[in-house]
Amino acid sequence: MLVLEEEPQVGKVVFKNSVAVMEELPLLEGYLITIRGELTLADYKEIYPKALEIMLETGWKNLVFNMLEMTKDDMQGRAWYMRQHLPEVFKKIGDGFRAGVIQPTSSFQRFALGIVIKGIRATGRKVEIKFFDTEKEAMAWI
Repeated sequence: MLVLEEEPQVGKVVFKNSVAVMEELPLLEGYLITIRGELTLADYKEIYPKALEIMLETGWKNLVFNMLEMTKDDMQGRAWYMRQHLPEVFKKIGDGFRAGVIQPTSSFQRFALGIVIKGIRATGRKVEIKFFDTEKEAMAWI
């Protein structure tokens, strides 16, 4: 865990599409990814590979996912993420990344996200994931 003398500030936007924004968190050596609205399979295939590419460029392994306003995500997208994207992440980044997650307000989306998180943890890889109510709490943990 990084020890900070000042509160982390969100930096420049490094990726944006119709449902997601990825912004730098320089003091945390990581990124804030905010997802709003409906996340489709096409969005999964656009957002997550781009995020991986950006992380590989900087070597930063800390993420804060704000999914509070995510209203729906595609079941096929979740399956693609687990079967194809996640193995690529472990292959290219390895272990040792952290993710603070602000959960969606939708109870179904919370349940679906919980299944994905359990799947990630079941890989046995060294990945730290924790749920928070606010971005500030997640950033303090990172």
